[in-house]
Amino acid sequence: MASFGHNHVIQAKTLVGDIVLAEDFHQSNFHFAIPVADLQVDAAAARSAEGDEFAKLPDAEAIAGTTRNMLGSKVLDAAFYPQIEIRSVAVTGPAGAPDVTVRVKLRGVERDITMPLAIDYRDDQIAVTALFAIDQTDFGITPLSLLGGALQVANRVRVRLRIVARKA
Repeated sequence: MASFGHNHVIQAKTLVGDIVLAEDFHQSNFHFAIPVADLQVDAAAARSAEGDEFAKLPDAEAIAGTTRNMLGSKVLDAAFYPQIEIRSVAVTGPAGAPDVTVRVKLRGVERDITMPLAIDYRDDQIAVTALFAIDQTDFGITPLSLLGGALQVANRVRVRLRIVARKA
């Protein structure tokens, strides 16, 4: 049954929020909101950026089905929880590669996650990259399972953030 499954790339097309760089870097903070309805499933460019594992683009019907399931009441429940919120809680380590604890609010459930960041400062711009994973069950989501469990969505979701911000 594994041959019927495939990986997906979910891309946030809209992100709103602020980054505040304090004179004492460890007092810096940020918060973001991602409108769930604006999440895009399996855009060709986003898939190709993720490498060979994502080379084969699912057909339009599979993408539409994944989008419906993702936004539906059993997963993100976009009707009741229209956004994902990410807020910094603590910053430790050097300014170019700190560890940041963030509070993620998803489906009304909040969890703290500590992740390493890579930060690139250029003129009036900052680029932040982070790689981490979350478990759907930590946010009250039961991973999709079909055919008596023969086809299952993994509980662990890999997340890659790349945020580029300009000085206001």
